[in-house]
Amino acid sequence: MKRDLRKPIPEIVRRNQAPPTGQRVLLEVDGIVSEYSHFDKYERAEHFDARLRAEIDWIERFTSHAPSIGTHYEKILSDLVSEYLPSSVNVGTGFIYDSLREQVSPQIDLLCYNDQSVSPIYQRDDFVIVQPEMVMAVCEVKKTLKCNDLKSWIKKTMGCNMGTMVSKPRGVQSMSIFAYSCPAKTKTIVQNVAEATEEFLNNFVTRTKGGNLALLGIQQLCLPSMYMHDREEFVSVSVERKLPNSIEGQIRITTLKSSGPNGISPFLSYLSTITDSHIGARRDHCSSFLQEIVDEIILDVPVMLLSYMGSTELMRYFPEARSILRKNKAYGVCFSSFEDLGKHANLDSFTGVVGFSWCIDERVTQQGTPADAEKQHGRLP
Repeated sequence: MKRDLRKPIPEIVRRNQAPPTGQRVLLEVDGIVSEYSHFDKYERAEHFDARLRAEIDWIERFTSHAPSIGTHYEKILSDLVSEYLPSSVNVGTGFIYDSLREQVSPQIDLLCYNDQSVSPIYQRDDFVIVQPEMVMAVCEVKKTLKCNDLKSWIKKTMGCNMGTMVSKPRGVQSMSIFAYSCPAKTKTIVQNVAEATEEFLNNFVTRTKGGNLALLGIQQLCLPSMYMHDREEFVSVSVERKLPNSIEGQIRITTLKSSGPNGISPFLSYLSTITDSHIGARRDHCSSFLQEIVDEIILDVPVMLLSYMGSTELMRYFPEARSILRKNKAYGVCFSSFEDLGKHANLDSFTGVVGFSWCIDERVTQQGTPADAEKQHGRLP
């Protein structure tokens, strides 16, 4: 088209239509091709990193009081996170209280939460007690990370209800551990993470009387990720479907190399994904979506993520469920947490997935209720 124009395109037009600078990258995920512009500059992360190091150096010049230093390490990271995240995200410290199960989490050093719809159960300055549905991100801060402490923390938190992270399966949250230093090698850290994770998962694996493998459903799963300020590698733990449309999942532990300042760059990059407004193609001048994979392992222990949804919530997604619920007297449904409800156009599609079942009280069905009247809409337990 440019060859057909009578005069050259004005510079103002060129600037107006200019493509993003940097390296053009086309990435295909699940059959969808997206365009990204790789930009190998991390000025904002370098700025945060310099401030972090300056604060650390300053406080340790004047005191060796371990509790005070530990509190200071948590506070300076919390302040940086507050500055980095949008104002809609609150940053504090405290506990997560699951009011339905009356269970409370261990104390969380850095707690990102949203109070737009639900207010904290308790709040005093930056100390809060919040409910799981308010949680956006959780982080444990360590001046020095030791492997025994790492395994202990994973055991205490992996089964806690800490809400659901954006883009994760229902009931799955990511627990970040930010360490200013760690004497262990990265491979040793991965080994300890794998051991602690397998120990937890094995509680949900059993056998039938006939000797067949049986998986017990996991409704809450909090997976750790380690960011260390003294090295460029960081470790991410994720859960994924073993096969398409399968209810069985697997745990993948990936070691990656940071593309920006050690520890702080990938940590801030992770935090940028916790809001619905996150735009993957934008530049935050903290990190790049292109991360070099150093190593990865898949654990042998299988995982079955299970979600429960009550009748009221089910009708919000599928209004046509009302008539079915009246007939079969179900009070809810169970299904694989890997299922994306947004992909199901109607109730028939949803109830046809592998692992779906209605939750029905046997005392109701024994009174003559036609619980099997709508079996075609899903398997009854």
